[in-house]
Formats: sequence, structure tokens, C-alpha cells
Amino acid sequence: MGRILVVDYDQKAGAELVKLLEEDGHAAFQASEAKTALKLISEELLDVVLLDIAMPDDDGFGILEDLRRDPSTRSLPVVIVSASRRRAEREAAARLGVVDYIDKPWTAAEIKLRVKWVLNGAGTVPAVPWDLSDRELTAPARGNVPRDLRSSGWMVATLSHPGAGMEVVTPEEGGTVETKDGAVRVEVPGGAIRNVMALGATPVTEDAPPLPASLRVKMGRQVADLTFSDRTGTPIEGVRLDKPAKISIKYEERDVSEARREQDLAILRYNRQTGIWVGMPTTFDRKKRMATTWARSFSSQSFDMGAKVLVVEDEESARLPLVHTVESAGFSVLQESDGGNVGRRVSDERPDVILLDLTLPRLDGFQVLRQIKGDPATRRISVIIFSDNDEQDTVSTSMTLGARDFILKPWHAGDVQRRVKRAFESSRARMRQEERAVARANTRRKARNRRTSRNAAARLGPER
Repeated sequence: MGRILVVDYDQKAGAELVKLLEEDGHAAFQASEAKTALKLISEELLDVVLLDIAMPDDDGFGILEDLRRDPSTRSLPVVIVSASRRRAEREAAARLGVVDYIDKPWTAAEIKLRVKWVLNGAGTVPAVPWDLSDRELTAPARGNVPRDLRSSGWMVATLSHPGAGMEVVTPEEGGTVETKDGAVRVEVPGGAIRNVMALGATPVTEDAPPLPASLRVKMGRQVADLTFSDRTGTPIEGVRLDKPAKISIKYEERDVSEARREQDLAILRYNRQTGIWVGMPTTFDRKKRMATTWARSFSSQSFDMGAKVLVVEDEESARLPLVHTVESAGFSVLQESDGGNVGRRVSDERPDVILLDLTLPRLDGFQVLRQIKGDPATRRISVIIFSDNDEQDTVSTSMTLGARDFILKPWHAGDVQRRVKRAFESSRARMRQEERAVARANTRRKARNRRTSRNAAARLGPER
């Protein structure tokens, strides 16, 4: 666990963060002004600073600048927690070496996980999840920090899944990752993936709950989860490589001696849908005690969630990757490119979640959102807005009109899948809530009718 300072001008918001961190086992401190924050930083041996840059007189950036000038605090990890979505502020924060940027309103799970990444990580890419589209990372998986990031003042952040070793995997170079004991090794060739991601290999017990985003493999007594993550560190479901990756394990001598036949040393993958281990085509080198297989799909088989998602985007080149990402997480996906058709599609199809781009023909995203939220029959549907406009007015208008979430382009696959699942759960929870409310109203109505009938019968009794 870590020692963490929360710096937020809003003392109530800061106190909420402190309480959350303490509940998660951390030692947390709070400051609401720059002077107090710098004093605590000098006095306490801190592991992380959570900083809101929206403070009086730009004190948030002033704190950052002071930390980076002082050799004793230059490498202290700073995570921005802010409602500001201005690109200029994000870029300024990056130049001052922040390791992550969490948007307000945050969720408890998001804060806990991001803090763990910073405390436990061992990667070679910045964890900051803002725009990296104009400079793809091209460093070798085990190489140094990309020169363009070093020279621009980026601080190298730690990116990891708690308990898992993560390595960078790039489209050009591919990458390699091993479990901590070196027994399981995964090699991804160059040209196998289309986006910058991290790959993790984590030893697990056979009865551990399988993760939707992980490919679980078994080799003798060894069981490992293999997981791809996007550039925000979020696991991605349904990853399919353009070229197969090589998965290999080095067996112990007793594993080989106890095997009656080479088939007993085959590598198995876990089918989450059936709960059965399925054999993978395996080659075995007895001299090296090495078993090898190849895989394109790096997720446990997905299951049908019984959920429908409507993707509304007029540009096909932007729509299809989004459709593929959501389908990979187990959702049934509908597509629409014209804002004028969305109302009819929503009424007919009744999706659980709508991914809505703001720039559309005929009706723009705001008009479509008003239409959906203005109809009692479709009001409960969760809507996620997509936009490349990071102005605060755009975000505020979206939320005011009833959007559940706002995703700034360029989006990241694992992050989108996670947010869609949250939106789906919220939509279904509201539906169950409404059903219970209707059931309670019907029960009360029936009880009222029974009382009315009994009272009427009682009044008629003496007259008979």
C-alpha cells in the first residue's frame, strides 16, 4: 500500500478521495492549497500525489513546476484528477511529467486501479490516456523509452496489471512477455497487431475465476492468464491478431518423466463458456523440455450477454472499428449513420446502450440525445457520447441532456468495452427498478381494490 497526498481546492471532493484511498488500505493526506501541499510533500515520504490542476491562480501547475525543479521530488509520480478537458492543459501536464490523468467525475474502481498501476507498475510506456494518435510508440518491447517522449519532457510511467508483468507490444516490432518464473513465454511478431498495447502473462491457480479478457492456458501444473491491454492499461476482450503469436512453456523434468505420452504435455486453453480445457496443436522438444503452440485469439470464448448496442457514426472508417470492439466484448451491435433515423431505430430495436457521435447528418448528436431522453419509452437507455471536441461546454451539454458518459476521441478499445459494460449494467438496473416500481404499484392497486370490495360488502350486509 502507498502513502498518497490528495491536493484539491474543493475540500469536500478531496475528503471523498482520502476516504476512498484509506478504505483501500493506503495512508492518505489532504491539502487544499499549494502552500500546504508543498509542506506535506517536503515532510512526508510520499509515493503518489493526486492533484487537481484547477486551483486558484494556477496553483496546480505551480505545484507541478516546483516538484519538477526540485531534484528530491522530480521523480515523484503525480496523477492529475480534474474536470478540465482542455487539450492545452493535458499537454502542459504531460510536459511536466504527470503519469496519469483521471477525469472527474471519477469512479471508485477507477481511482483504486489507477493508483495500483502507479504503485506496482513496471512498463515502458506513459500511462496517460490522452491523445497519442499523432505519435505512435515504436520502441522495442524490451527497449528504452522512445526518444520523442524523452526529448519532449515526458516522464516514463509505470503500466501494469496488479500482480502481472506487462510488456509493450507495438505494431512494427511486436513484443515478448514472460511470467515471473520464466516458464511461460509469449512472442508476438511484428505486424500482428494494429494498435499499441501491452501484453501480460500472469501465473494463476486452476480454480481462480477466469477473466473475460484473458486467454487462460494450462501446461502440466502451470496455468497462466495471457491478457492484452490498451494504452490506458485496461484489458481488451476479443483480441484477434493478424499473425499468430507463439506460446511456449519450459516443463520441469518431473513433468516430462511423469507424462505417459507427448499428448499429456499438450498446451490446453480454457473455454469459459463450457468450463472445459481444450487441447491446442502443440509441438514438443523433449531435449529442451519445451512445448510450443500458436494462437490468434487472445480471449476466453465470449458469451452472449443478451445486450444490444446501437453505434451511431456517419463515417464508416470510424464506425467499423468501434463495432468490432463492442462485438468483441460479447454484445450484439446495431449500426446507424444518419441522425434522422436514430429515433425510429431506437423505438423499433430498443437497444440497451447507444454510442452516439455528435457530428451526424440531418440531426446532430445533441438533437438525437434530446429526442431519446424526451421520450418516456426510451429515456432509460444509457447513451455514451463520442466526440473529438474537448471543450467543457460540449461535455456539460451532453451530461445536462442526459448522457451517461463522454468519451474523447481517439478512444481506446479496453476503455470503451469497460464503459459500455458499465452503461449496460446501469440501463438494466434502471429497467429492473422500473419493473419493481410497477409491480409495487400493481400490488398496492390490487390491495386497494380488495379493501374497497370488502368495505362495499360490509356496507351492504345489514341491508340484506
